[in-house]
Amino acid sequence: PKRVSVERVVSGLGLSNLYAFLREHWAYIEHVRPEFDAEYLALPRQKHGFLITRGAGEGDILCRKAIQIFSECFGSEAGVVALKFLPYGGLYLSGGIAAKHPEWLQTSIFTDAFKDKGRLSPLLERIPLYVVLVEDTGERGALYAAVHMLLDETQGSQDNEDA
Repeated sequence: PKRVSVERVVSGLGLSNLYAFLREHWAYIEHVRPEFDAEYLALPRQKHGFLITRGAGEGDILCRKAIQIFSECFGSEAGVVALKFLPYGGLYLSGGIAAKHPEWLQTSIFTDAFKDKGRLSPLLERIPLYVVLVEDTGERGALYAAVHMLLDETQGSQDNEDA
């Protein structure tokens, strides 16, 4: 591809993409553990995030580096979003990885990347960060919207009957 979107890096599949890049990079190829790499290649991509997390816990250099890059990119993008919207009441970080690994978002790697915005960095000092610890925020939002649509429809029917 000619470009890389944030979603290709800051997502569960992004973590897999980072490991895939590192395992073939000249500076890291000597750190590839054959038994771990064989397990990585045998699993479907949707399971790679779990494996990389486990590998990092076991001290795997590539897995730790992938998580470090992921955290730095997530922090940087969160900082960009915060500058766009200036949510002085707080920026809420959500998603599967945020819910499963909030500790990744509490590192200096993440917070330094979040705040590293040159002369605009002082604005980010005023924005608190919160981690949403549930993974189903999308479903909850859809349910909320559906209930309100039904309530509005029901209310509209009653208004028509009363007229």
